[in-house]
Amino acid sequence: NPPHPERVSTRYFRQGAQKLGWTPFPLPVAINSRAYGGRAACMYGGACYGFGCPVHAKATSLSVCIPKAQATGKLDLRANVVAREITVGKDGRARGVRYLDAAGKEQEVFAKYIVVSGNSIGSSHLLLMSKSGSFPQGLANSSGLVGKNLTFHTVPAVGLTIDEPALGYTGFNGHAAVDDLHPSDPKRGFIRGGVIGEPNAGTATPMFYWALTGAGAPMARSFGAPLKAFLKKFPRAILLAAVLEDLPMESNRVDLDPTVKDRFGLPVPRITHGQHPNDLAMHRWYQQKLLDLAEAAGATEKWISKVPGFTLIDEKTPMNGGHVGHFMGTCRMGTDPKSSVLDKWCRTHDVPNLWVVDGSCFPTSGGYNPTLTILANAYRVADHFIGEAKRQNI
Repeated sequence: NPPHPERVSTRYFRQGAQKLGWTPFPLPVAINSRAYGGRAACMYGGACYGFGCPVHAKATSLSVCIPKAQATGKLDLRANVVAREITVGKDGRARGVRYLDAAGKEQEVFAKYIVVSGNSIGSSHLLLMSKSGSFPQGLANSSGLVGKNLTFHTVPAVGLTIDEPALGYTGFNGHAAVDDLHPSDPKRGFIRGGVIGEPNAGTATPMFYWALTGAGAPMARSFGAPLKAFLKKFPRAILLAAVLEDLPMESNRVDLDPTVKDRFGLPVPRITHGQHPNDLAMHRWYQQKLLDLAEAAGATEKWISKVPGFTLIDEKTPMNGGHVGHFMGTCRMGTDPKSSVLDKWCRTHDVPNLWVVDGSCFPTSGGYNPTLTILANAYRVADHFIGEAKRQNI
């Protein structure tokens, strides 16, 4: 599909980037710019961030994949259940999945092949709960790396206002980006990099604007006349943000909480995450670039967003994970079973009929939003699986 039309805030972003010598481009977002695939074109209502699409212009599993699977008559979809354990037979192969139904009653489903896709937290959590005599540390965990090397994205952000309505609350989350600064350059004092974009995460609604864009800004207050004055800037506000690579560290991990249980009495996943010094240096450098971009775009006011996930981080203020939902690692792929959990086709090294196909497989976080890469990899693995199955080589 062709790119979507620019909104006003995107025009300011583009012009500011070009003034700095950068090359802005329209983001691939998997949202229909025209009627496509039996789904409507985007209405540019601006509520994509955190909400479903009422006309299914936004491509999701709900709007694209599940309906196609249901149409085959071969999908047995069991909703409102909690997978609690993948069971293993005496032959060392995965046998089935035990789960708790909506009433909390334990059930079990059996399968020749099992594909886990619960994101980096959910997938590693399930594997770690699936302990047995053959796998005392959790299923497929002979390397001891299931749950480890959890990565997020560090996300510096800058808010600004312009002299006319920015219309940042229309469209969808991100219309444009620049990638000129992404290549690694050790002269900056850090390695790796990221992409800079113009999301409407902080301008989709007045509440998002205050919570994500203005919190901590010198002109923002939580009540009274100062709050009203700040909210009046909402129509003219733009958010700039960078998505930066969070270096993998074994100490950043998901494990089973030793004390906290869920409503079924199962241990909840416990997340431990700290920042590498490289992350801190990268965050500061890109934050200044965002301020430079705001100035080049013609900002009448600009400020650093000071909320968890966007604030300037330091050794005393650990990041809480950057973008909510950008979970990667924990079942990283690789060629050596001693230093990875999955092979290049996302099959576990330890269990030949078990796959993990989601962001868990990423060896690094990369400086991009991960969804389209996760989907592309899932299709890659599916094509390989089908080809091998036809050759009876699974």
